[in-house]
Amino acid sequence: MAAAGGGVWRTDKALGGANWVNVSDGFFGSGAIGALTYDAGILYAGTGEDAAAGDAEAGVGVYKSTDGGKTWTALGGNASFTNRAIRTIAIDHNDGNAIYVTSGRGVHGISSTTAGAVSQIPPGTPGVGVWKSTDGGATFTQAQPSLVSIAGGQPGQSFLSSFGSSRGATALAIDPTHTGVIYASAYNVGIWRSIDNGATWTQIHSVTNTGAMRSEFALASTPDGHTRIVLWRRRQRHALQPFFRR
Repeated sequence: MAAAGGGVWRTDKALGGANWVNVSDGFFGSGAIGALTYDAGILYAGTGEDAAAGDAEAGVGVYKSTDGGKTWTALGGNASFTNRAIRTIAIDHNDGNAIYVTSGRGVHGISSTTAGAVSQIPPGTPGVGVWKSTDGGATFTQAQPSLVSIAGGQPGQSFLSSFGSSRGATALAIDPTHTGVIYASAYNVGIWRSIDNGATWTQIHSVTNTGAMRSEFALASTPDGHTRIVLWRRRQRHALQPFFRR
């Protein structure tokens, strides 16, 4: 298990009498874990908490462990995720070298009651959104980036973001039924779908609120082979809104 402020923890007795041991201290430069994924014997941890809270912490990238959390190494493509918040790590079961990561602008908290400033993105540095690696994490390429400019004109207020989102991506899932189909969501721009393994994307659900509207979703296959998505959006109030695709 992982925590937003405590790193990665492991127990060998999860069904009873569990003794939890921290396995990430000394390996990560951040105790904030935003994503934890296990696939084919490899454990991946994404750092940074995507929350505009006073105790939130920007991350230092994605790490992996091949020995059950005893040791960790940073992915070679971590330069794309410094001072970002990792929300999702997804591995393509048809290609173990294909790794998808969603990132957002990290928040540097000041105290438990006062929110910090969202991390600036210096000109010429990697942006935020959906990223894909085809070489096991050695390098990453940003999906469908467009230039976003935030009001204020300060350095770092213009950056590349997938789908033109103002803060980055919030979720990603690989369709378990349809090969090559991937879904992703991002702040202010709803849900997007790719039918070619992330090469191109099309918006399938938009949002009308232009503030920090965070869309997230859960994905499942129905017995008749369709894909069902339950959408969750948050700004003014929580809302569950189911819809179907394919």
